[in-house]
Amino acid sequence: MNASSEQGLVRQHLIDPETCIRCNTCETRCPTKAISHERNYVVDSAKCNFCMKCVRPCPTGAVDNFFELARLYSTSQQLGWLELPPDAQRESTTSARSSRAANEARPLVPPIQQRSACERPIRAIVSDNYRITAQGSENAVHHVIFDFGDSSFSFLEGQNIGLVPPGLDASGCPHTMRLYSIASARDGEKPNVGNLAIAIKRVVGANGRGVASNWICDLRPGEEVDVFGPFGSTFLMPEDPESHILMICTGTGVAPFRGFTHHRRRTWPNG
Repeated sequence: MNASSEQGLVRQHLIDPETCIRCNTCETRCPTKAISHERNYVVDSAKCNFCMKCVRPCPTGAVDNFFELARLYSTSQQLGWLELPPDAQRESTTSARSSRAANEARPLVPPIQQRSACERPIRAIVSDNYRITAQGSENAVHHVIFDFGDSSFSFLEGQNIGLVPPGLDASGCPHTMRLYSIASARDGEKPNVGNLAIAIKRVVGANGRGVASNWICDLRPGEEVDVFGPFGSTFLMPEDPESHILMICTGTGVAPFRGFTHHRRRTWPNG
């Protein structure tokens, strides 16, 4: 099913093993069963019809790699890769630099409360929700990705979003809004798509199950959630890209620092 160009090149869909987090989203969304995995996630060129249904749900953009190549790579070759081959990497790097230039042009003015509690919130779709701590461990931490589709939701690293659990509290009143640190860089979990991620720990203790944490950890891909914010104007990265940053978790956890490091990595001149 690979299209050929006039120059004799063939188009092939490849998955970047460096940025793939092995969440299995692409394989579950592929209608032709072209994607499979052992160590790496790979694409069978004989089955792929370039339908693009795996691209948007991918949280990191690892599947968004389509190249015109002199020769097709077999699935057995793809399974042994640690990174994309050089002839594909050149195109990927060019794309990354274009995205980087666009990001650097954005002003570092924190967007505050675009969607406040007094306004209509923005509706997001749960793109993925998977556990990142080992099964059986005491603490269950989930990585949850919200996709805003065509809606605009700007934020900076270090800001928070607000989520309101459904239902009523013990007093019969609606639950109050909870704030969660954004764990993505300003251009999104997957660059320039319109999504973000949070890291949430499931609370199960002597006083029962945490209302909000368990609701979020149990969200399924495809469910819709109202998002408020972003909030926060002080816990932000310095504007100078050469400045040194000392990161200490003082109640925020590592989520915002994940956004910091992703932004630095994406904007680093030789990144």
